[in-house]
Amino acid sequence: MSSKLLLEAFKIAIRDNLPLLRRYLILGAFDGILVGLSILVSTVIVEANFNTILLGIMSGLIGVAMSSLCNTLVVEIKEKELELRNLERQILKSLKGTIIDYSQKIGIFLNTLVHGLSPFIGIVIIVFYYFSENMWITIFLSSLILSILGSIYSGEIKERINTAIIMLIAGLVTAALSIVLTKTLGSPVH
Repeated sequence: MSSKLLLEAFKIAIRDNLPLLRRYLILGAFDGILVGLSILVSTVIVEANFNTILLGIMSGLIGVAMSSLCNTLVVEIKEKELELRNLERQILKSLKGTIIDYSQKIGIFLNTLVHGLSPFIGIVIIVFYYFSENMWITIFLSSLILSILGSIYSGEIKERINTAIIMLIAGLVTAALSIVLTKTLGSPVH
């Protein structure tokens, strides 16, 4: 395939997958922030040092990122193959090697890449805590970021507000459950 056709396939993939890319970015960021927040809260309560907190959060984010990447890859391959087969049935012609085929493959790659990398937005938890050295400020800022993510998710203004509220509550509930769990089961690390 020539570079001109490849560029055109890339443009088509972006156009066709833009809403999905936005969703994958927000969903992955949401997962990463919640994982980072829950690990931070627990490790701060048990008085872990900053390196232990950093290691715990980064390890959690790696796990979420791999899960997101692999799940997205499996789902996207199946979905795009189904779309291509349905289109081929409608036009009674194979589309293998066409710009449509390549745009589908590029779409799979982009969706997988975005969803696989977006949990690393959870690194903001480390940044918030590093500069504030305060768990409560970190919980507040993390919940605020979740709310902002909810407000840009999609839909009309009312839907965006509702999603922002749900994501804000998710952050606060995650922190609260982590506090309760750690206070119940945790012991200081020495």
